[in-house]
Amino acid sequence: MSELKGDKVKNFFKRSLKNLQLYEDQHAKNPEMYKYEVTMMLNSLLGILVMLKERTKLLNKVDISFLDYDGNAKEFFRHMRNSISHGHFIDYIKVDVETKEIAEIEFVDKCPACKKETFKQKLSVSELRTLIDKISQVVNGIR
Repeated sequence: MSELKGDKVKNFFKRSLKNLQLYEDQHAKNPEMYKYEVTMMLNSLLGILVMLKERTKLLNKVDISFLDYDGNAKEFFRHMRNSISHGHFIDYIKVDVETKEIAEIEFVDKCPACKKETFKQKLSVSELRTLIDKISQVVNGIR
């Protein structure tokens, strides 16, 4: 219960990342029983990004230079949060034909008034995992 003291938002980040790691560890041991690791990554990322309003400065420190994105971290994470929160990624999930596994997700943000796309970012599963790792490094004070 000591995690409920101190910085509650940062502790929420840490717990979300720990849950994801526990799931991934189980997936590695028993992939048939734990076969939704990409869904778990997306759920964890959603929980983390919803806190964006509370800790924008924390996410601004995340290194996104490995991505093909021209803007800054602040706008990137705002668009990602909007895309996930409003389900604008569901129709853009690409599945590998051979493995039947999710291979890539395109995140889209749209202007609420005009429905025009204001952001598009494709991430492979590997890039999604790297992004979560980069967030984890900042949250855990590695960076």
